[in-house]
Amino acid sequence: MKKLILRLFCLLLCLGMLSCSFLSCRKEEANDEPASTSEEVKTEASSEEPTETKKTEAELPEVNYGGYDFQILVRPAEACKNDITVAEYTSGAVEKEVYTRTQYLKDTFGVNLVLNESSNANSETDAMKPIQSGECSYDLIACHGRSAGAYAVNNTAYDWNKLKWVDLSCDWWTQDAVNAYTVEGSVYFMVGDLSYMKEGQTICMYFNKGVLTEAGIEYPYQLALDGKWTLEVMKQTALEAYAGMEKTGTGLLADDSFAYTTGWWRGPMQLLYSTGHKVVTGNSASEFTLDLYNETTIQAYEDYLDKFLFAGSCNTEKPADYNAMQQAFKENRVAFYDDLMQEAYKFDDVDFGILPWPKYSEDVEGYPATLGSYSNFFVIPKTVSDADCVSVVLEAMSFYGHKNIISVYFDEVLSYKYSPDPESVEILNLIKNSRMYDFGGPYDFGGISNMGKLLFEAGTAASMTTIYNSLSGVATETFKDWSNVK
Repeated sequence: MKKLILRLFCLLLCLGMLSCSFLSCRKEEANDEPASTSEEVKTEASSEEPTETKKTEAELPEVNYGGYDFQILVRPAEACKNDITVAEYTSGAVEKEVYTRTQYLKDTFGVNLVLNESSNANSETDAMKPIQSGECSYDLIACHGRSAGAYAVNNTAYDWNKLKWVDLSCDWWTQDAVNAYTVEGSVYFMVGDLSYMKEGQTICMYFNKGVLTEAGIEYPYQLALDGKWTLEVMKQTALEAYAGMEKTGTGLLADDSFAYTTGWWRGPMQLLYSTGHKVVTGNSASEFTLDLYNETTIQAYEDYLDKFLFAGSCNTEKPADYNAMQQAFKENRVAFYDDLMQEAYKFDDVDFGILPWPKYSEDVEGYPATLGSYSNFFVIPKTVSDADCVSVVLEAMSFYGHKNIISVYFDEVLSYKYSPDPESVEILNLIKNSRMYDFGGPYDFGGISNMGKLLFEAGTAASMTTIYNSLSGVATETFKDWSNVK
């Protein structure tokens, strides 16, 4: 009790004398318990013990690694590299904050972030063989989500729960992701606020204001805010707008008009989450359950594909050509178009609005949309030589991102610079707060995670049963892959 009173007295004294620092660091003493920087609730003078509130500051040691080159394997795409570090600041608020974070790590911890480009700009596993042979020199791998799962099942990824200075319970680590990506009590890949890519890699629904105005249709903002923006409402709105649009009858993106257009990695994949279901649920090989095939999802794909997307008013010509779809939208020949939130900047010359991807029915909570697997997912090589150093760098990067980079990217770039009106800003917050995480994103479980794309390719929702029956056995067999990860 004396020790407790002494700690409380010291904490209150420090809070009264010192201003809040950016990072609350602590030294590791040989025989003393580390002092906590988390806020403590002062109890009334009673026998009740004080309780700790959630941390608002990262707890990190006072260490300096003497100019250590922290090696990161990253895809060669500029978006992937700039998400982590930039060598110099030229322009842009986000780039400035990323650059400042890089300098902060150098000045505070003596760490230089060094990027090594992988051989593939999409999915890659370049570090797999070096890790298996014990010759890997990377401290961190920033990869495609599907690659993250591959590193894990091949026993080449380090367990994040063993990282001394990383606290996955903090807000700068995505809590839904921690819950979804925990398998057999371990976490082998993560996303968090060390990456701003995850904010822009969420699907939303764009609509052309001019087309809706011409048809006398009220913008659906309030419907979305009231929780009534459903697939059926979206379909009716799109078809009503389409009725008054000029058409060439060619059915081609190059010159015709459409109620809605989408790519096979967009709407068809997103529909599953709009029902409130996922590809896989569970946190162990013995608990995994396929969640994508049931009465609700079967009906949802029929309503979306057969009764809308393939019914004649929508475009399905080039499902992989997003440039062509975006061009048609910019030329006011598409009423609704779904894409990643980060694509908003491409529509500067269009009078457009942003909405969540519609929920399937009103009883679905929020507007669930999942993180795109193209985002940077972070894997620590199992052969890492200094896990404590890695944990310090990761915690510092994520906390700095939480306090500085994410807010700039979301509020200044997505919300104010590119979104077209105040209502869209509210909608972006609605989308951000509805994001969900599915273990079927970073691991495809024998291909069944691609159900939406496969149905698009099949041209009908009627193929769902056949596809499920052909892949479900393979998928459940891959559950075992995770029982051998250690």
